[in-house]
Amino acid sequence: HFGSSFSGTDVALPSTNRNYEILPLMIPPVFMRLLFLCLCKTAFCTMKTHMGTAHKSAQFLQPLGTAAGEGTVPLKVAIMIVAPKGLAHSAPGWHDAFAVLAHSVQQVARQSVHTMDLMALVPDTLPNQTNEKKAFEKLGIMFKSVPIPVPLSQVQDRAGAEILMGALGEYEQLKYYGAAWEEYDRAVVMDADVIFLKPFDDLLQATTAPYAASG
Repeated sequence: HFGSSFSGTDVALPSTNRNYEILPLMIPPVFMRLLFLCLCKTAFCTMKTHMGTAHKSAQFLQPLGTAAGEGTVPLKVAIMIVAPKGLAHSAPGWHDAFAVLAHSVQQVARQSVHTMDLMALVPDTLPNQTNEKKAFEKLGIMFKSVPIPVPLSQVQDRAGAEILMGALGEYEQLKYYGAAWEEYDRAVVMDADVIFLKPFDDLLQATTAPYAASG
């Protein structure tokens, strides 16, 4: 209805009480199908992009030489035992430890697709090098006599000297030789109180570094 007064003059205004009907939006079925297909295509492309990105980001975890159509690439692995006090004059307990470790490495090497060389890193300052060599080789362990990179007597910094005096002292530096044997594809550096229970080819193949070292 009309009937609103403004400054004494009748002005016709629409009533605020009128009810307006909202007509439903009519969309043809063909358009709905096209819209549905378009949404599905967009979602598929987005998912494909995310999967491709995830695949690329995880490629560094893939074992070496195990891509589609490729076989496992045999590696040459150095198993290095840090032996600062040698073997010939060690306590009987340590002789047994070296023997058990050597046996475990030999067992693992037989099941591995890679070539493994077991060796002992011995400082060249150790007396009776000939006897030490014979003792290690009797257990099937290669003998490697090497110099200490930085002898403790040559360290002038007091803080550095204190650090070197901890644990094995200057003999800790024998572990550096894990990165020195360039004829090997991988190097595992460890102490003698360790044994291998099963092959670890997956770790050797999955690493992206040329050497894998553990103290």
